Amino acid sequence: MDACISQNACADRSEPAIELVDAPRLAQLLFDDGLSNFRPAARQKARLLELRASSPGAMAVARKDETAVGYFILCTPDKEEYWGAYEGHNLLEASLEVSPRWRGRGLAMALARRLAEEDWEDYILIASCCYWNWDLRRTGLNAYAYRRVLQKIFSLLGLIPYPTVEPDVRSHPANIFLLRLGSRVTAPAREAFLALCLGKAPCLNHPPD
Repeated sequence: MDACISQNACADRSEPAIELVDAPRLAQLLFDDGLSNFRPAARQKARLLELRASSPGAMAVARKDETAVGYFILCTPDKEEYWGAYEGHNLLEASLEVSPRWRGRGLAMALARRLAEEDWEDYILIASCCYWNWDLRRTGLNAYAYRRVLQKIFSLLGLIPYPTVEPDVRSHPANIFLLRLGSRVTAPAREAFLALCLGKAPCLNHPPD
């Protein structure tokens, strides 16, 4: 979800462009083969296309010419995931990746800043940051130092740490859950989601938004 930090930058010093993309525009772009933290780059592009076409939210891409070298997407969580139990339509989960060859340029921060320009006040934004997705080997950082960098990136969108019983987050002390509740999220929606975070109650039986 958040493979984005490295001390090894590409030798090409020209800066990639940051662009907000919809599904048709995303389909036009090639994917750098380094965007393979979750699955091979071609399959990851196909998965992101599905998400961008079917989910609310937004996606920012860092592109060199017509090749995507990094992305930051906010989209609806999979129903099979823990957060899929939330029955509203205003929950967006963050996912972030930058190709190893293009790290060390501040692209993750630039992508976050671009998304932060959008209006998220009607949404609940979340990020589940788990150490097994982090490129600790290339960076030389330990898990806690890497987590601090991720917190700084996600803070540009207003996400802050929040307690949760979500199993993946709880499985290691370096993992962290980040949350932003938009100012126009209704009280019932807030209560339902926070109850899910803490495992205190089921979500609402009816979508709250």
